Order: sequence, then C-alpha cells, then structure tokens
Amino acid sequence: FALLDALEVLPYRSTKDQMALWDRVWLWEVSAMHHIDEVSSAEHLALSFVEYLEAIARLVALLRSRDRVAKAAAGEAEKWDYGLGAPAAPAIFCADKDGVMEPRVFAGHFGAFLRSAAVRRAVG
Repeated sequence: FALLDALEVLPYRSTKDQMALWDRVWLWEVSAMHHIDEVSSAEHLALSFVEYLEAIARLVALLRSRDRVAKAAAGEAEKWDYGLGAPAAPAIFCADKDGVMEPRVFAGHFGAFLRSAAVRRAVG
C-alpha cells in the first residue's frame, strides 16, 4: 500500500474512507494469481512484475471510473447505486466502459497516468 500512499490516492484514514480501503485491498487481491502451494513458500504474499502492472492498470481504471461517478449527474449516478454509498470496485468499471474497456483508449489513459506528476513524485 506504500505506493498508493505515495501517489496520494485512495486515502483510508477515516471512517468515511471505507470504500477506499476496500478498493486498496481489491486492487492487489484481484491482480494476484492464485498459488497452489501456500505452505512451503511465501511467494503468494508478493506480486510478480506482471501482477504489479495489472494492479497499476486496475488502479488507473478504478480512479477514472470513481471520478466519473463522482462527477455524474444524479440520474446517471443512480444507475450505479446499489445502496452501498459507492459502487463496489468490481462493478464500477461499467461507469467508464469506453475509457476502460477499449484497449487503445485505455492505453492512452495508462500512459498519461505513468507520465503524471504524482507518479514522478512517488517513484522519484
């Protein structure tokens, strides 16, 4: 979670940030491949490079989708409201389908994120 803290995204320090805490856990959990042997090694506790890239890509998509929902008109936002206060991470990608599911469009968003000042600060 240190990278998310360095990027200053998905804060979770207060009770109003419970969805951000869920998003943080979800990003890493869903990006990690399942391991058959979790007894004789600790490899299941770390992400491979490919899994890490997947987590970063999911972060980009999640941030875009959350931003779209936050800025949506009441009628549009109602489509994504399941009574949880905010759409769950696995479902929120529907909010920005064109920006997340279209490979070339998403590649542009991913590239912009990697070139952002927040990323330069976090890894610099």
